[in-house]
Amino acid sequence: MEPMKHWMLALAASSALVLTGCGGSSSSSSSDTDDDAEATTISGTAEAPAGSVAQLRQPSSLEIAMNFLIPPAAAAITGLDPVEGADVELIRVDNNGDQTGEVLATATTSITGDYTLNIPAGVSLAGNLVVRIQGANAEMRSQVVEQDVDINPLSEYVLQRFIENGTELDTLNTDSVLTLRGKAEEFDIAATADLSSMLDRLDQEIGEFVDGQVNRITSGTADVTEIAGDWRSNAIEFGIGDDVDMDSGFFDAEVFGDNFTFSDQGNGVVTITENPRASAEAQISGQDGNAFLNYWEDLPDTGDNESFNAEYLDTGELYLEFPFEEEISGDGEFGFRYPPGVLRFQKAPNTAAFFMVASDPVVRYLTDDSGAVDPDQRDGNEILYSLETFVRQPESATASDMTGTFGRVYLGTYFQNNVYEVENEHNEITFNGDTTIDIGSEQYMGLSRSFATTTFSSNASTVETGVPFTVQPDGSIDTIGGEASNVFVNEDFNIVLGGEFDGENGNYAAISNTLMVRLPTEGAPDLAGRSYRVKFLAVEMYDTYGLTLARSRYDSTLSFDGSATPSLDLNIERAEKPEGLADVIEKSTENLATSDLSVDVASNGATSITINDGEGAGVTLAEGYLNHDGSIGIFRTSYDEDGSGSADPSELGLMVLVELP
Repeated sequence: MEPMKHWMLALAASSALVLTGCGGSSSSSSSDTDDDAEATTISGTAEAPAGSVAQLRQPSSLEIAMNFLIPPAAAAITGLDPVEGADVELIRVDNNGDQTGEVLATATTSITGDYTLNIPAGVSLAGNLVVRIQGANAEMRSQVVEQDVDINPLSEYVLQRFIENGTELDTLNTDSVLTLRGKAEEFDIAATADLSSMLDRLDQEIGEFVDGQVNRITSGTADVTEIAGDWRSNAIEFGIGDDVDMDSGFFDAEVFGDNFTFSDQGNGVVTITENPRASAEAQISGQDGNAFLNYWEDLPDTGDNESFNAEYLDTGELYLEFPFEEEISGDGEFGFRYPPGVLRFQKAPNTAAFFMVASDPVVRYLTDDSGAVDPDQRDGNEILYSLETFVRQPESATASDMTGTFGRVYLGTYFQNNVYEVENEHNEITFNGDTTIDIGSEQYMGLSRSFATTTFSSNASTVETGVPFTVQPDGSIDTIGGEASNVFVNEDFNIVLGGEFDGENGNYAAISNTLMVRLPTEGAPDLAGRSYRVKFLAVEMYDTYGLTLARSRYDSTLSFDGSATPSLDLNIERAEKPEGLADVIEKSTENLATSDLSVDVASNGATSITINDGEGAGVTLAEGYLNHDGSIGIFRTSYDEDGSGSADPSELGLMVLVELP
């Protein structure tokens, strides 16, 4: 894999795309246009996974009799097949997807799955006008927003996501629906055996993409002047890659941060100009016990800027979209294909800060004689998960602005040949209002894998007082204890970020990320009635060589009712190598919706969250801090499947809570 920050490169190429197609308001519909009013017929093709075709078409009397005697066998995974002889019904549905009124028209699919259906007079195209095919335990629907209406698992899935997101279907902009479906069709997703598993596969592969599109379609825009100005970011990223021949694979960590300028273009559109800063990447590749280390540092040229457009939504979301992209490696040997996607940053209330967890899947191919991607020579897969924070920079920071106690969490990695480690910490740091800080005891946990041995360790450091630091007017804390640092503070002087890196190619590498928030001084924040977006990133080492990356999906939330009783709706994506570095990647998603958790908050904001996994004795322990007003929480996390919490975990990570408006 070549070291790169893919999504920024893709965004720069797609700045115009984010402004087209999907609108950004649910207040209009194209159902009143002349084209829709004149539509008298619709037509399309019905296709389904092979195992669902028999369920969706209408069986003959002979088939009914034979199936009573001999149950039909499930078909193998052979892709989408035409649905022959199925009744296609035209109906209106409510916002729950339930039929309203009578069936408006019917048709029957041909041997090739094609159909043509007459639209009754006075019926206009709209997001709540649907064609459907029903069968035993199976249903596929498609919104009728143009005259060419195919019915397939994707059309059903898109409708389901509109419904799940509480969309007013009858007011949907029909062009927005078409644009969404068109973009979703760019994903290369193999069909499964039946409709149920196909819908699960779609949710795994494109769920976040579709949900992001749906939210953008149905949300209004916010005032960009709220976020205009100069910003700085910091991110940590983990990645794993495989080889189709299972000869080798890799585990990768990268830290990067950039400067950005946000400019108001009106109507919620923000132009983002990126000025790259230093980044570093460490990668251990090969096979467990026979792996080598590569380490890169990237210092971009001054003035190497890129600009692209995004949207600022009234949900507090900064929405960025990028298209399908293809890239050839510098040596011309490999080609990389990136599916289209969206980046969704959640803004924290009351302060200029955004947080995001992102997934960047990559398919790697060999190139042909002309140097182009050869789609018949897939070489492997790569998955990258990252946690990134943006804060607006101060204009004239001084050491006297830095006062009070901050809670700190840290996530880092360390690499040598045949050795990789993950570690996290939490502690408190006090800025004394002069040029010194007091560093509280760092509570450390680490997982280290060397050959076939995985070791957990923990310890606590000693307290340090009067440690000198220097801060620049732009908020850069450029030295701590006389050593150079890559730490910076936001304009409100209540968030501190940092990304550190050091290494020598083939010898060692250290990559880490730090978050700090100002702590309360007047007692613990009241959590009653508050809801938070959950941002989570972790690495697990288990059994002899098992290695897993985990991250939260965007729709993960932690909520508190009126009596501050918590409930968690956590959607997790995992990329796993059960047998170690050389194994192929197995991707999965899971949902943990539970009230079986406890949240304990001390008067100074120090917080612990204990989450039971709902399936066994497994316990996730999050240890960290809520900030001064309770709008942001930062935590180091540990997971132990035996239920002892942080006593002997197999997974270490970082979690951020961002309050929702």
